[in-house]
Amino acid sequence: MGGSLRGAATNASAIFLNPAGLALLQSYVVTAFYDFHVRDNGHVAHSSVVDSIASKWIKAGLYYNLLIMRPDIYDRNQQKELTLKQDGHEVGIALAVPFGAHFALGATIKYQYYKASIEVPDPDGEGNTDHTVDRISNIGVDLGMVLKIVEGFTAGVTAMNVVPQKSIHAPITMGMGLAYGYKTHFLAAFDVVLDFTSRDKKVVPSIYGGLEVFLGGKYAIRAGTQYEGLTEAVSVTGGFGYINKKAGVDIFVAQQVDGGVETRVGFAVKLFVR
Repeated sequence: MGGSLRGAATNASAIFLNPAGLALLQSYVVTAFYDFHVRDNGHVAHSSVVDSIASKWIKAGLYYNLLIMRPDIYDRNQQKELTLKQDGHEVGIALAVPFGAHFALGATIKYQYYKASIEVPDPDGEGNTDHTVDRISNIGVDLGMVLKIVEGFTAGVTAMNVVPQKSIHAPITMGMGLAYGYKTHFLAAFDVVLDFTSRDKKVVPSIYGGLEVFLGGKYAIRAGTQYEGLTEAVSVTGGFGYINKKAGVDIFVAQQVDGGVETRVGFAVKLFVR
């Protein structure tokens, strides 16, 4: 859905987008997710367990993320110049507390490790050496809020990476999202995210929007578009999902149409324990 849903994220999506969303849906879900970046030769994997049933007062999700990327850097003549190595992992717990039926607060506490390096030719002619260009190994915190305005209409606000990390991989951002859903048949979402730290003395906005249509109580069709302000890239996205009472499967594709040629494909498997 174009990277949107900060106003209506649930289960594993809430871990990525807004931890307060764990309180929106009563479920116990195990999720595994894989995302392949074609041009960047990148792999992103996610696994999580979300329980919003066991306790009336607090909803929780435990997760682990893994990132491995090996994009090549080209010169103006499209000749390979360098290889950028990106490795990272993240483990954390997301918590949400509902206040009545219309409001919830959430927080994620996570350990983040990320390292980016480039291979630089050794001046002594003995192969290449790695030069680190970005690195973090620290505790991070995300915060979120969800408000049910009227039936089907929700709003969300997030503050991500509020503990400064001095890394482009973990910028301090503020997200604002609106979502409208008609029962389980239709969902639309629109988000704006402000990046405060990736560029010195400049706030960079990104825009996300998407639609979902749920057919026959089993089939989800999704589409969206996103504008990444930091890279000035525009992408379109599409996805398909199948769901029953025990499990769900999602597949998606995202294609840059401006500002680059990156293609992403991925899938997710969800098990509904109860």
